[in-house]
Amino acid sequence: HKVDPELYKLAKERFVSDLNGTHWLRIATVISLLPITFLLTNAILNYLRISRKMIISRHKQFLIEFTLIIIPTILIFCNHSTSFILFFTLAHILIICLLMGLIGTCN
Repeated sequence: HKVDPELYKLAKERFVSDLNGTHWLRIATVISLLPITFLLTNAILNYLRISRKMIISRHKQFLIEFTLIIIPTILIFCNHSTSFILFFTLAHILIICLLMGLIGTCN
């Protein structure tokens, strides 16, 4: 199987010429999301353990970590709009924080 050199050259030029690059805010969002969610998760878990004196099982801790770290990371890599990513990631984290606050007051 041989590839036509002219066709390959045209396809390569077309691919390169259609690239628009990315915005600096998207790069900053992608880079900063994982450390921020990791710190937020640890802060929430420590708050619940120390201030609320809650005993968190390994299953609940896994669920909290998955919800606060993995889901926003998946959202940020699955979507292409920076404002969409920021809105849904921050909204997700805010909702989880509010839910964790409600759970902490119920016990």
